[in-house]
Amino acid sequence: MSSKGKSHIARLLVFVMLMLTFTACEKDYSYEGGGMSPLPPPPVQPDSASLPAPVFLPPCNACEIDPTTDSTWWNLVFDGKTMCGGVTRAIVTADKTGFTFFGPSKCSPDTGLVMSVALNNDTLNRSKSNIVSRNVALEYYDNTTQTNFFESMRQSITFTIASYDHSTKYARGTFQGEVKLKDSTVSAILNGNFYFKIDR
Repeated sequence: MSSKGKSHIARLLVFVMLMLTFTACEKDYSYEGGGMSPLPPPPVQPDSASLPAPVFLPPCNACEIDPTTDSTWWNLVFDGKTMCGGVTRAIVTADKTGFTFFGPSKCSPDTGLVMSVALNNDTLNRSKSNIVSRNVALEYYDNTTQTNFFESMRQSITFTIASYDHSTKYARGTFQGEVKLKDSTVSAILNGNFYFKIDR
């Protein structure tokens, strides 16, 4: 082989080796769909439509007139508005150390109040007065959206039985405290009152 041919082959080999070297250093950014993507996803900006809407309850005209027209009832003030309703039932625990009462709101047929109260080392086994408990679970429910407009937090409600008549089973009293709204903000309920008969 002539020296010219050898020189041509040597240059070709050097060129091929250089091409292989540069190709090996090149990064491959293709993604074939297996395992984890080599690039992180872009940050997701919060969509204002996905944020919970602030809680707004319209004025309740039926409660502004007289919130105690039922034979058994509850009422409270939330966001400056009086809310009220009748008590469907109040059920005492077997050991008489607590009870749950519930009833629909006059403000909307799909809303209402549920409260469960555990008495502190006390029982409803005779007539009593001034029983105070902070072991209270309160929910103001909305059946339309299947959520609670607001609910109590741990020991955020003070519940007082001003009087309980054991012969008639009627209880009267007050409650107030802080509640968590469905948009996770905290607000106060004031001037809560109740009057109902506790089932035996």
